Amino acid sequence: MAIGGAFGAVARFSAAKYVAEHYSDLSFPLATFGVNVIGSFLLGFSYVLSAEKMTLEPHTAAIITVGFLGSFTTFSTMSLDVYHLLVETKYLIASFYISSSVFLGLIAAALGIIMARLF
Repeated sequence: MAIGGAFGAVARFSAAKYVAEHYSDLSFPLATFGVNVIGSFLLGFSYVLSAEKMTLEPHTAAIITVGFLGSFTTFSTMSLDVYHLLVETKYLIASFYISSSVFLGLIAAALGIIMARLF
């Protein structure tokens, strides 16, 4: 699992760096939002492959889900992002960020499940 975690951390860092370099003028935490939604999709997809279709060995599934995706996605960073938005009195952005993260995360996970079942 540690190797998956290492790759997930590097992927999240790379996404944050890319967004910071290309979208630095945004007051919306796009990098964290993006990795959490993408991670939700990938978790739904890998869940079906490991739990329903049994095409992933349990150890491989753990490397992907707990290791890579656990390190790639980040609830704690989202919480800190919301805190900073609230301190900066950006209440509407904070509310949108929380609600859209949860809503789109659920949709992404459902799409991952649906796509894996069709796969």
